[in-house]
Amino acid sequence: MLRGDAVGVEWGMRILCLQHAPHEGPAAFADWARRRGHDLRVVRVWREPLPSSRDFDLVLSMGGPMSANDEDSLPWIAAEIALMREAISAGRRLLGICLGAQLIARTLGGAVRPSAHKEIGWWPILPAAGGEGSALWRTAPETAVVLHWHGETFDVPAGGTRLAASAACPNQAFEWGPRVLALQFHLEATRPLIASWLRQGAEEMAAARGPWVQAAADLRQGAELHARICRRWLWNLMASWAEAGSCRALAGGSRRRAKAPGSSRGGPT
Repeated sequence: MLRGDAVGVEWGMRILCLQHAPHEGPAAFADWARRRGHDLRVVRVWREPLPSSRDFDLVLSMGGPMSANDEDSLPWIAAEIALMREAISAGRRLLGICLGAQLIARTLGGAVRPSAHKEIGWWPILPAAGGEGSALWRTAPETAVVLHWHGETFDVPAGGTRLAASAACPNQAFEWGPRVLALQFHLEATRPLIASWLRQGAEEMAAARGPWVQAAADLRQGAELHARICRRWLWNLMASWAEAGSCRALAGGSRRRAKAPGSSRGGPT
């Protein structure tokens, strides 16, 4: 049984997913939302207007191949940062993955810059000092090997708590208060998603060099070993951080109930 199943979902959440590229969709997040009875709206930011974050309980910002500093060529970056500010001001939950984490850092005043090492592959992360008690680590597997694919990194913004580090990149995750969580790595990556990234990123992979860049074959093998574990970690994390917090915030509300734990919308198999 998934550990997160101990937390019941009293109401289905309204989730806004901000997708930045055609091959960077919500993947395992979409399966979690569907099976747990949450409403997931995906907005493709390069071609659709952004709604108000106030209409949602959780804003999920995905990854992408662009830089978080590309607002001069990508106007939607400034619009998304404004949406993130609105979400934080309104007390909504905000979760960023890779590029999304970097955009959260910028929203909160942190810098995004080139990392000392390009990091592509399945590499372990470890808790940062002071981060061990966070929802990220309370729900973590015994060995935390995750998928990385990035060449830039963020500075943890003032008021944030650094949660995780890897050998290649000291800033892998941070939280800012109880409702903002930024992850540089990809718990959501499924085997089909990784296959799509390898097709889309073939030129990048051919040119990438460094001690923290795995070959395509190693990425595929790592997916066989680690993707399912990361998917379960994602479910545990969302149960502890997103679902439990939203249930408390919505106590006494009137939205429809999601399926109870142990039903067909329980944890992943």
